[in-house]
Amino acid sequence: MSASSELEKAATAYALDAVRLDKQGQKGRAITLYQKAIESLLQLVQLYPEYGLNKVYVQRAVAYQERIKALQGSVSPSEYNQVDSNNDDGGSSATMDGNSGGSGNNGKSKEELVVTEKPKVSWGEVLGLETAKKAVKEAKGIVVGGGNTFRLLKMIQQQDLTETIRFRVLDGVPYVGWSAGANIACPTICTSNDMPIVEPDSFNAINLVRFQINPHFTEEVPQNHAGETREERIEEFTIMDPSVYVVGLREGSMILIDQASINLLGSKTARIFKYGSLPREVKPGEDLDFLFE
Repeated sequence: MSASSELEKAATAYALDAVRLDKQGQKGRAITLYQKAIESLLQLVQLYPEYGLNKVYVQRAVAYQERIKALQGSVSPSEYNQVDSNNDDGGSSATMDGNSGGSGNNGKSKEELVVTEKPKVSWGEVLGLETAKKAVKEAKGIVVGGGNTFRLLKMIQQQDLTETIRFRVLDGVPYVGWSAGANIACPTICTSNDMPIVEPDSFNAINLVRFQINPHFTEEVPQNHAGETREERIEEFTIMDPSVYVVGLREGSMILIDQASINLLGSKTARIFKYGSLPREVKPGEDLDFLFE
């Protein structure tokens, strides 16, 4: 991941935590995290002065400063002390002119760090939500790669993109997804192979198709393996959701859906699972219309 991506990711994480603490009434800690978000954004602007999103970053930073100003009037002295102690860990607070230092606020008071000009930015833009939605709305195609399915879905939910992506694809914009990107195209992510390293808001995914996909499907069992096979895990899912088909999609295969047409592409078969029926193989070119049921 590039340095710019790391800084943008850090700024977003600080901002999300700041808003959460702000809503919980933990104003002192919220101020600290708003300041850290500002610092990350200003570092982005300083390191990449020609970057096209710098105007957005500055708007976000101004908005965070505006929120800090609103909070400062109701923060108790003990909360201020907590803020100061949190800033003594070697981190630095940034001013809106881009100056930063390793010793708090470079000698400036909290009042001097406040920007008085009202920002022309909404809270949706503060967290980058509208920017992400705008990109999806203007996309000519949507491509979603692999990774951890639980983390991917959580990020999509945090950016409030689930319905935006679904609407665009149903409106005709092509969608390509592999591995985790294929999982989130399903009604849920319950047939993922991934570890639940984070907890999404729910397992409900984008729901572009009516069936489930198990990517990287294999019937191979390692020698001396005493745990469940892939097939056994999928059959456990069908018991809990008996009306849904599951497609075990092998490496080098893909499912192409175009209007009312659905086809298996590649040189390998796919395995179909459904509660009450024995698993069966389908070959490329066979009729798969039953998956629309």
